[in-house]
Amino acid sequence: WLRVLKNQHNYKVSAACLYDDGIIKAGLPFCEVHSISGKKKFISLPFSDYCNPLYNTKEELNELLIAFINHSEQDKISSIEINFDLKGENSFIPVSDSVVHILELKNSEEQLMKSFHDSKRRGIKKALKEDLQVIISKDYDAVKSFFSLHLQTRKLKGIPVQPRSFFNEIYNCIIKEGNGFVILIKKDNID
Repeated sequence: WLRVLKNQHNYKVSAACLYDDGIIKAGLPFCEVHSISGKKKFISLPFSDYCNPLYNTKEELNELLIAFINHSEQDKISSIEINFDLKGENSFIPVSDSVVHILELKNSEEQLMKSFHDSKRRGIKKALKEDLQVIISKDYDAVKSFFSLHLQTRKLKGIPVQPRSFFNEIYNCIIKEGNGFVILIKKDNID
């Protein structure tokens, strides 16, 4: 993902790390981004809904954040954005009400279905009756199909589209390397 951001947007990518005898004990990847006004800011990570720092203890997290803040002040960084709920750690102020959904898949399919709200169960049953075909692919053609859906959806919603080159980078840096895939759902064999 960092290579995608670097190649597509020319962001400088780095990681803030906390070391103990040469061994990393906490870390946080980030990109240096320039705003329209030219101000530098650190974002962990752009175009990501969630990017938690890696750490073992709260003390390590606090030490990492303090070092990160000190480094940003030395570099004259105007702001830091971390896409993770820091729960009031240091001087970070929450600016988003985003929600992270975590669904554990260790239970049986029947137990999992019972855990869903009734409206979700009805939606799943309807999808099963529609005889939808789920395709998991690592082929570039799947990326092209996804991009086509991306264009249609973004235009319908009136929001900016990501350029095709962004999806090409995702394919080249992630999917082609065996670290990702595209899921497409088809009905009646229609793309």
